[in-house]
Amino acid sequence: MACLFPIEHHHLVGRLTTRWSRPGQPGVEFGAILVLAGRAAHLEAVRRTHGLEDGQMKKAELLTLVAFNTWANRRILAKAARLAPRALHGKANLSYPSPIATLVHVLDTQWYWREGIQVGILPSRPLIPADFPSLHALRRRWDEEDRLLLGYLSSRTQRQVDGNVTYTWRQARPRTRPLWHIITHVVNHGTQHRTELAVFLTAKKLSPRNMDFLDYIRHKTNART
Repeated sequence: MACLFPIEHHHLVGRLTTRWSRPGQPGVEFGAILVLAGRAAHLEAVRRTHGLEDGQMKKAELLTLVAFNTWANRRILAKAARLAPRALHGKANLSYPSPIATLVHVLDTQWYWREGIQVGILPSRPLIPADFPSLHALRRRWDEEDRLLLGYLSSRTQRQVDGNVTYTWRQARPRTRPLWHIITHVVNHGTQHRTELAVFLTAKKLSPRNMDFLDYIRHKTNART
């Protein structure tokens, strides 16, 4: 089965890396790439099951994926808030140096691509942990970013969801991609880093428990009853 996204990779100091989250950002280990590819294959299967051709995704389904992404991120943030400062900011076996750096990277990627699709210009400076004096400040910024992304997508017509967006960035010429490819990437990318953080938190007896898509659907359904 073909993956939803091709995996762009290169060799750097003897290890396979990927640059999908944000051009110019550090790479991640090959194991993380396998997680990303597996999630992409799953999303591709869902898309084909619903009879959607290339370049098509129903607006309601795209909004559901974004809502799932928000729900899962908040579960991780809630558990991270219970970490001691030394654990939150200390070195950890993650793709980024610490839990807080990993959380900021997930937010940064969401903000980066939302700016790209909405404004048409990708930010040149990434968000860093020093931008947030506390986890509470990070959560406030994240809530605002969630609101902006959901608001932007809610304002799109089905035709616009099916269409392309063009964005510019400092390192290269403008690029054009299907809107739903970028949004699905943001969700898929978040899954990779949430998985890493969930393993870390579970080792600290702070498991966020199940965060699968169907768990979100069940949670959403129960909230309505």
